[in-house]
Amino acid sequence: LYDLDAMYSLCKDKCSAEETFQAQIALHIGNMYGMPRFFFEIGEETRKRLDMLPSGEEFEDDENVIAAFRWVLAATSVASEHPCLIPPIRALLGNESTCWATNFSSLYQELKTIARAELERLAEDGEKNIYLAKGLSKLDFIGTRYANTSVRMDNENILGRELSKFVFATQARWFKLDYSSTPEPEVVYNRVLIYLAMAIDSYFHENLRSLGLEVKEAPIKGPARLLNKLATDHKDNPSPKGAANLDLSRNGIICETPEDVERVFEQLERTFKILRVKNNFAESFDAKTKTFGYRAILINLLFEIPSMKWGDLLDRKEVSTLWTSFENQEEIKAMESHGMGYMYETGKEVREILKKDTKFRARPVTFCVETQLMLRDYFEMRHHSHFWYKIERSTDARELCFDFQKSSDRGSRFTRDGLCGPDNKLLEPLERPSWAPKQ
Repeated sequence: LYDLDAMYSLCKDKCSAEETFQAQIALHIGNMYGMPRFFFEIGEETRKRLDMLPSGEEFEDDENVIAAFRWVLAATSVASEHPCLIPPIRALLGNESTCWATNFSSLYQELKTIARAELERLAEDGEKNIYLAKGLSKLDFIGTRYANTSVRMDNENILGRELSKFVFATQARWFKLDYSSTPEPEVVYNRVLIYLAMAIDSYFHENLRSLGLEVKEAPIKGPARLLNKLATDHKDNPSPKGAANLDLSRNGIICETPEDVERVFEQLERTFKILRVKNNFAESFDAKTKTFGYRAILINLLFEIPSMKWGDLLDRKEVSTLWTSFENQEEIKAMESHGMGYMYETGKEVREILKKDTKFRARPVTFCVETQLMLRDYFEMRHHSHFWYKIERSTDARELCFDFQKSSDRGSRFTRDGLCGPDNKLLEPLERPSWAPKQ
């Protein structure tokens, strides 16, 4: 995962030795959540990492940051041929120190151009060798009667409107008390949805597995993605805007043949109330442009836990443990350290809302979830395209950095295995390699 020489040997035709070495310095330092010149204090571990650099080396000038990012560009351009480069690329894209360079728009746009070219190649291959070769347009009839239904989380048969009213009224009281760190009601409502999704998530996946289906879990959508949707996809939606997020708890069901897709859909139809279907196997769906060749049937289901009220579920110890783990994630801490804490330090407020809203607690557990019926070919295709898609979908450098944050945090597998020994202590200081002489 952390072969310094390989980082150079695989990219030396695309970048210089010095650019490779600056990338290695950035990896060695780890995610500092901003360069020291922008903050008066840095963490103790970061300070130790800075002390581990070769004598006289620094990593706080724009020149060094840009040099490191040029290695990212070089490595990204050959990553499809050398997937072993993807872990360090991900770590650097999620590293605020390095990603700062993407504020120079030409570098950021160059990265997106590389990602788009790879996605277009994958899309062309998928349409030709999967969709057309297997005649999958014959699946376009599935779910047509659910295609134009309007679904929101605050529909009465899902969460209802009372919950959002309680959230907004509670926030209004806190604003009146002039709490400077009080987050916006829309942001708090999003966090409430995330907490509810965490409570039902494992039940949903296990319910599908009990039907004998091959289920691939996906992580619950995080606050960064929901915040971005508030500013983009959902900005013109009626309040609460977050009620348009129907895929917080989500998974995929793998099918081997087109006949399996049809059979599984019928099985889901018998087992759940289907709320909405988007059938992307239809010939009218422009997969090349909209999803870079990926096709599946997206199904929103009404998930219920029989004979259980929300209050009973939310009071369970394992649910509180999930929430605490979420609140301790490095992603959340990183966002707070960017001066965005007022939008993210909402755990206490959300817990209080879910404890005090007695009307909601008395409601039966119902939640809108999403599953995708996909052929294994598309599952494997998505596995290869996901890295490129995360780059392409980003709208600016900060969003890109947050999207890859988990790959860069000190607790991630890449950083831990690359920089630490079995006792989780930092390894020896980084030495300037022979192939990168001091300039």
